[in-house]
Amino acid sequence: AAAQYKAGDTAGAMDTYGALIDYDKKNADAWYLRGILYLEQGDTKAAMDDFENALNIDKKNRALYNKIGERLKQAGLTEEAGEILNRGLSLKGETAADDREKGYACMLLEQYDSAETYLTKANEGKDAEAGYYLGKLYEVQGEYDKALVYFQAALENGTSANERALRRDEIIALEHTLDFAQAREKMESYLEDYPDDQEAAREYEFLKSR
Repeated sequence: AAAQYKAGDTAGAMDTYGALIDYDKKNADAWYLRGILYLEQGDTKAAMDDFENALNIDKKNRALYNKIGERLKQAGLTEEAGEILNRGLSLKGETAADDREKGYACMLLEQYDSAETYLTKANEGKDAEAGYYLGKLYEVQGEYDKALVYFQAALENGTSANERALRRDEIIALEHTLDFAQAREKMESYLEDYPDDQEAAREYEFLKSR
């Protein structure tokens, strides 16, 4: 289904997810992914129905609430996003991973002080992704010096599953801190590893002129 969607065959991807759901009504991923397709097509009701089905199956998956909330926020459905994100925040759990997801939910809700508290606690608890999210938190607030520290620490640590995103965010932070020479050097290395990133390739042309 993902390959169909990337190839532009949205109808085919929709049919595939539908078949997966027919085969296994408790496939939360299929409900969630079909919900994204409905959302992108502008069918909010169908999307919300699919998202609710996914959450009913995977009630305690804090990350799923955040993923859905983020998608709804990106679609401009702020009220719906807030409701889903706050439901996720109400879940019980005190692990470092819980704190990271709570922090991310607060960041999406633009409750930045609470986000910083949770993410700092998660980072101190050695959560592998907390440093990345702390960097993102400072990035969205325009504090690129702070963001850069966390992005580079996460890259050096080497435990994050978000290496590609981390490398792009590091370059963006370097640009905003006006370190164009290092940004250009990092971008050259990035494009060697990810030559398919056309947006990065365009950005590299800009960097070469700085």
